[in-house]
Amino acid sequence: MRILVNYDKNEQGYLGVLTWHLKQRNIEAIATTSLLDIGSLMSKASACKAEAIFCCHPGTLQALVPGSAPTLDAYRGSVLRYEKPVVIGNSLAHTQTVDHGSWLLGKDIDKLITAEHKPLSFSYIVLDEVEKFQPAYNELKTAILIAYDIETKTYGGTSDKAIDSGEFDLEKGMPEAGDTLITCVTWCALLPSGEMKSYVLPLISFDHTHWLSDQDYSKAISLLRDVNKLPVCKAMHNGMYDATHSLVYHAEPRNWLIDTMAMAHAEFSSLPKTLDFVASICLPDYIQWKQEAAESSKNKDINSYWGYNAKDGFYTLRIAMHYLKSLPAYARTNYARQFPMVYPSRYCNFEGFHVDIEKRNLLRREAKEKQLQALTRIQTMIADPDFNPGSPKQVAFLVYDVFGATDPKIGWRKDPKTKKKTKMQRGTDEKNLKACGEQHPLLLRLTDAIITYREQQKAIGTYFDFSLKNGRLLWALNPFGTDTNRMACTSSSFWCGTQVQNIPPYAKGMLVAERGWELMEADQ
Repeated sequence: MRILVNYDKNEQGYLGVLTWHLKQRNIEAIATTSLLDIGSLMSKASACKAEAIFCCHPGTLQALVPGSAPTLDAYRGSVLRYEKPVVIGNSLAHTQTVDHGSWLLGKDIDKLITAEHKPLSFSYIVLDEVEKFQPAYNELKTAILIAYDIETKTYGGTSDKAIDSGEFDLEKGMPEAGDTLITCVTWCALLPSGEMKSYVLPLISFDHTHWLSDQDYSKAISLLRDVNKLPVCKAMHNGMYDATHSLVYHAEPRNWLIDTMAMAHAEFSSLPKTLDFVASICLPDYIQWKQEAAESSKNKDINSYWGYNAKDGFYTLRIAMHYLKSLPAYARTNYARQFPMVYPSRYCNFEGFHVDIEKRNLLRREAKEKQLQALTRIQTMIADPDFNPGSPKQVAFLVYDVFGATDPKIGWRKDPKTKKKTKMQRGTDEKNLKACGEQHPLLLRLTDAIITYREQQKAIGTYFDFSLKNGRLLWALNPFGTDTNRMACTSSSFWCGTQVQNIPPYAKGMLVAERGWELMEADQ
């Protein structure tokens, strides 16, 4: 097989890795570093009798795909259907700056071999009229497997009052500020015939309800509940999120047995697990589609928005079928052990802790007072009433330039452009500041005061100002969030709360046990 490689001339030093992968697959390559438009790229490929094109040139990419600033990282793994098929690769430097970079390059090059194969067709039906509900339900109940996906939007701010309201005024056609609501859902069904059929049910069209009457809206909610209640096996990608919001509508997905993110985690726990990334390594005809969500919202193109949702379900179903067929034995074992944790995790995510508001406000006032005392002490010591201890730039200048502290270079920092890790220089985190404080008594007084200020600042912002829902602290446990078999914890899927495992002892006094229960903490 012969291909045309289009790469950035600044990455010539990384050609060795690309050459090795091509030789392993008996692929002959002709290379060019020119920035090309679509016509010029096709002409060069035809001139050198290439069967396909491998593009890892960021400039050429902009001529091949939509959007104002597409990146190789976003489109990597996409197979573009032109006169000559084009496979998009990441920057060649990616092979050296990311642990799985070389492996990923090999996965993308493999797509060149099948790039001329016809992609799987995709279409969907929008259930935008109640007359379409019954025929869709009749077909979905015959499915072998259903992939389910939702789109949500949070309206307005996230103040306690707004989140606690939980109201949706159908007469006004607008949600209350702070509510996170489902805007549309998709079901992609694998039918007994082998056909994959996608349905999209709209609920909210950007800033107004799709359904003009309460009666039609209630019928749409009933369909959502009825389909999700079907005994057909359900598949989702990061279903913890979709199931959580569906439960608010009393539309919990029955027989949710397949989670494609969990399957990806079971096979490669350290790799990214977003839907598009998993699709890019599983499906030979993958094309990036995630940018369509932002573009459709920006342009208020509701049809494009529905299409984006439908593609989420389509790719989820295809990934599920891929893993059911080819997931390695060790990964199946991992999945069988870990997936059952979604149900107790989801329960915990809804339960949360009751918060004593008066105690919380008292703790916040105490933290604010300590922060102001630390700030006054710092500004007095350095005779600068405008100094901001929260600014890394100002702290670095004061500690290293004014006081002349020797840079301890503790920790590592990743360059956002090259992704390379280098020894941290002029660090202003707690470890570096403590090391600087050991160099002189005056530095110790200064760094201790800065650390105290930041601790109180973090306490206020992270533990005393997070939003509540119904007067409770909520969080989200994720059984697939780490590569060490531990759960990860983040703020709630309702865009409130905080990471419960990080709450320090001084902030736990505001948490209240349920009647008849005691709060305690166990560790080993």
